[in-house]
Amino acid sequence: MVGRGTIINLFFAKFESPYAGSPFLISGNQIYSAIIREKGLSEIQDTLKVSHGVFHSIAPEGLNYSGKTTYNKKDWSGHPVGDKINLDAKHIKSYNDFFQLRSYDTPFIKDNNKRADFDRLMRKHRFVIKSGENIDVFHADRLSFFIVADREIQLEQLQLGAKRNMGFGLLNITNHYSFELESLDFGSVFGDDENLIETAKNGITGILNHAKYGYGEFKLEPWKGGTWLVKLTSPLCLDSTVEGARHYEHLPPFMKSEGFRKHREFIWRKGKAETLYCVSDGSVFLYGS
Repeated sequence: MVGRGTIINLFFAKFESPYAGSPFLISGNQIYSAIIREKGLSEIQDTLKVSHGVFHSIAPEGLNYSGKTTYNKKDWSGHPVGDKINLDAKHIKSYNDFFQLRSYDTPFIKDNNKRADFDRLMRKHRFVIKSGENIDVFHADRLSFFIVADREIQLEQLQLGAKRNMGFGLLNITNHYSFELESLDFGSVFGDDENLIETAKNGITGILNHAKYGYGEFKLEPWKGGTWLVKLTSPLCLDSTVEGARHYEHLPPFMKSEGFRKHREFIWRKGKAETLYCVSDGSVFLYGS
């Protein structure tokens, strides 16, 4: 549970070099590690969580010969995106405002011709290094993520993903926006239902194992007959090899489903590889009281 004074530090950044890693999302664990590498452990160890990173990639066909964006801005109802988030034109005031920016359903991420959600518009390049290893790198454009803490966090530059010693994943912070979680308007979506509001807050801060590293984030959406949907926006970790991790045989009681996708995820933590057993991001559950 989060309390008053819990601050969401929202960052928007631009890639200055190709990125090696997953083209779907950058885990909070990777961002957490990158901050330690750049600023030291003291800068991040007392924070409540680091979110997963959402790509905001502009498709090649959305750029003209001079590099100017030519996509139809009417296709996107979220925050205007350029070198910075245009927070003067649209402020983050409500739960829906926040998730407009965090949503995968934008022309920067998913094309509007009804392709599958995982078919992201991101240019890819494969090359072979001297050792003979094949490396796939992606020409990601922009990324957003947030840090939940009891204070404002200052960042200027990070290096994310794999092969960082080869110069990949250089990221410059272009915009930082902070606000208190309690200042978000939840009532316009959930009315005065305190159970729904508290659940929605938990979806922002994450639940179960390794929420601090961006796992277990979700969004609540209305469904038929007064019911709700829980949509995972990052993997939900039920068990892991990390010392002290709890094994969850069942999902939280407010997440009802007959079947869902699972996968194993591997992270590097404190000098060794760890295995996480996750419900995959994108999974959907019926809300149950």
